[in-house]
Amino acid sequence: MTTPGPGLTRALVALCLTEIVSWGTLYYSLPVAVSQIAGDTGWSDELITGIFSASLAISAIMAIPVGRLIDRIGPRIVMTAGAAVSSAALAAVGLSRTLPEFILAWLIAGAAQAGVLYPPAFTAITRWYGAKRTWPLTIVTLTGGLASTVFAPLTAHLAASLGWHKTYFVLAALTAVITIPLHAVFLSPPWPGLRKSKSEHSRTATSIRRSAKFRCLQVSLTAIMLALFAVTINMVPLMMARGRSYQTAATTRGLVGAGQLAGRFLFTVLPRHAAPSSQLTVLTVTGAVALGLIAVIPGPAAILIASAIFAGAIRGSATLVQANAVSERWGTEQYGTLNGLLSAPVTFAMAAAPFLGSFVFGLTGSTAMTAAIFALVGLVGVVFATKS
Repeated sequence: MTTPGPGLTRALVALCLTEIVSWGTLYYSLPVAVSQIAGDTGWSDELITGIFSASLAISAIMAIPVGRLIDRIGPRIVMTAGAAVSSAALAAVGLSRTLPEFILAWLIAGAAQAGVLYPPAFTAITRWYGAKRTWPLTIVTLTGGLASTVFAPLTAHLAASLGWHKTYFVLAALTAVITIPLHAVFLSPPWPGLRKSKSEHSRTATSIRRSAKFRCLQVSLTAIMLALFAVTINMVPLMMARGRSYQTAATTRGLVGAGQLAGRFLFTVLPRHAAPSSQLTVLTVTGAVALGLIAVIPGPAAILIASAIFAGAIRGSATLVQANAVSERWGTEQYGTLNGLLSAPVTFAMAAAPFLGSFVFGLTGSTAMTAAIFALVGLVGVVFATKS
């Protein structure tokens, strides 16, 4: 189905709303609440952040079977179930009184992420819209990018006034009230059936994922996303090491998010006639250049901030390049299966990026060296992009 109708429009609006809530509650809430949780429980910030990274790793593992399932039955049941599990997991976080309970709740939340965040939404849009998918994908990622703007201050306010336990009860209730009915009611457009039998579909997917082109695509996207996330997520300490104030560093970190939104919009106006491998090559080259600028430019502050925003824009574009990578190379029929396989190592990289960026910075003690090392990681992405 490639002609948008009322059913598709309603489904797209529903996904825009649910992505804001799902990203806000499952992804952005814990980094905001971590200090209060640590102060209340005595668990270290590093331990809590490590638990969050473990939940992202679970999401990466679950992305593969979830993508395969959506290919077969569509997004409605899968994303509704994911929303229900999300709500239950967030409530379990609020109920947690011991470290094992807290860990288990976040591991369940990680499994739920695979059913409600971008990969399943991208699969739904790609299969429904076909060749007209670019703008719908962009709209979902642009609105999803508002999740931190909405939920970071909301979580901070709730945690300060209610405490972190009750905060997660509120987030669980919001997830249940908003995302479960929207998924259940509005993700109802007819689902394009698979033209091949289940066994033929499996053989084709296996053949593609074992191909050199698919593996190069995985390595390239994983490398550039790891490099960009490792530096931009750690922008506050990196900027402060350059002698900038905490306020300037925090403002820069916030502007990276604005750069992401700009990068996603820019993606839609770029020429679409280039080969997919050329698009990815341009992305990885510009990503490495952005990190190189952070490495070599000591100041003034305005130039450093501009370089960080540039890196954020490339990071935003990378989300849409990833969303289109499978369909531009192998079509849309088995998008869920292949995108799940593609997303898994990228999600692992995103989970490891905060720690690796902090570790490299602690090891080198230098913003320039940290950015330069990750620029080299980005160049690995360039090499493999040319073969994808």
